[in-house]
Amino acid sequence: MTYITSVERIGIEEGYKMGMQEGLQKGVQEGLREGLWKAIELGLEMKFGVEGVRLMPLVKQVQDVTTLQTIYERLKTAQSVDEIRYLLQPPDAHPAA
Repeated sequence: MTYITSVERIGIEEGYKMGMQEGLQKGVQEGLREGLWKAIELGLEMKFGVEGVRLMPLVKQVQDVTTLQTIYERLKTAQSVDEIRYLLQPPDAHPAA
């Protein structure tokens, strides 16, 4: 058995803890993403029917939780599918104001 100094042991323990925290954080983000995708799909279907659901392949490409939250919130006031489609375009595709 290899001897491990107390400093090495502490380093290993800290690395393990950091790995667990990072894994937990990634899991939370993935759960939020999945929940938002489902909520957006339901909102699109209820508000715009089949035309809205057709946006889901584009919505599923969005990985950023903040962007997904923006899309979800915008569904409440959107008057057309185009308003949501606009949010799904890359930022550099938006015309300058």
